[in-house]
Amino acid sequence: MNTQNNTASDSRQGVDKLKDTYLHWTKAQLVKLHGYLRLLDREVEDRPDNLVSEIYHLTHDIKGLGGSFGYYLMTDIATSQIKYQCGYFIWAVVIGS
Repeated sequence: MNTQNNTASDSRQGVDKLKDTYLHWTKAQLVKLHGYLRLLDREVEDRPDNLVSEIYHLTHDIKGLGGSFGYYLMTDIATSQIKYQCGYFIWAVVIGS
């Protein structure tokens, strides 16, 4: 029983240490995301081909890791962004064609 408690305690401590890493990583990713979103203002032919995909994957990583580390607001915001992106992508494919 004591070994299980130690293992659970060690696991919690490991996650707590990674929370700070997640926050630093997320800050860098948000800066990158901001740059990607600014590129959406460009004409379609002036954008990188994989721009929408890059935005989606970056946002999806923020969403998933936020929940893993207990940052549920981060997950909610990223989920909202993903839903918006899906609507944008559908619009771009249907209307932009």
